[in-house]
Amino acid sequence: TPTVTIASNAATIATGSNGEKIFTATYVMQSSDATTAAIEFTVDYKDMASNDGNQQTALLQDADGAVGFDKQVPSFTTVSIASNNATSSLAKVNDVVTLTLVSDEPIKTGADPTVKIGGNTATVTRNSTTSFSAVYTMSTGDTEGAVAIEISNYFDPSGNAGATQTQALDGTSVTFDRTTPTIPTRTILSNNANTAYAKVADDLTITLVALEDIATPTVLLGGDAATVAQGATASNWTATKTMDNADTEGTVTISIAFADLAGNAGVTLTTTSDLNYVTYDRSVPTI
Repeated sequence: TPTVTIASNAATIATGSNGEKIFTATYVMQSSDATTAAIEFTVDYKDMASNDGNQQTALLQDADGAVGFDKQVPSFTTVSIASNNATSSLAKVNDVVTLTLVSDEPIKTGADPTVKIGGNTATVTRNSTTSFSAVYTMSTGDTEGAVAIEISNYFDPSGNAGATQTQALDGTSVTFDRTTPTIPTRTILSNNANTAYAKVADDLTITLVALEDIATPTVLLGGDAATVAQGATASNWTATKTMDNADTEGTVTISIAFADLAGNAGVTLTTTSDLNYVTYDRSVPTI
């Protein structure tokens, strides 16, 4: 019976006994064994008369070639998330969120990672043996807030399983917002001594307070574009217009078109929240 070592460890003769010509030897690789492209082995043997054969350390008549040992667990060196929203860190309904993945070694063909975005199974595309992209289109049923990710069920060609990844590695994130924004506070005043009236050259100012940060609103006062300025935060805005001879007398109309930072459009507003308005009067009084 021959004496066999595999990876410098004693192997077990699994089949074959004294006097036979065919033997198999096995060894279960351990985490303490060295990674190698070709596992070394030795075979020492004698014939039945105890004549020593030459130690064998090379493969003979083996069409498959050497066997390597890989104990490295695959992992991703790049995990990045972005939305196709105008602001890549935000997403609204129907925006596409993409996860970009790059691994530190090839991922086994047919064992592409399972990716979830916001708890939903994403569509994964293999760009190369180490590069993948996963996409998901946000919907009304998805939970608002930070979009969670999960990358699992991926293996290298040797079958080593990678750990589940739940965070981007570059600090990127996407926040999902499906709520229609509102501006519950809308008040208009004139700088006239009587703030409910305005004459030529008086300034009208409408003050807006939204429930969330919004993009710069489009405000019309008396049908003309007002000058809009942000307050302390993006939920606070003012819009100003100086009245002139071309403006129509009577109650000054208002129009406020707006959207939140994710692009959710609010309902265009044409009223104040307190139902108080400014009356424009450019006529010279007579007696």
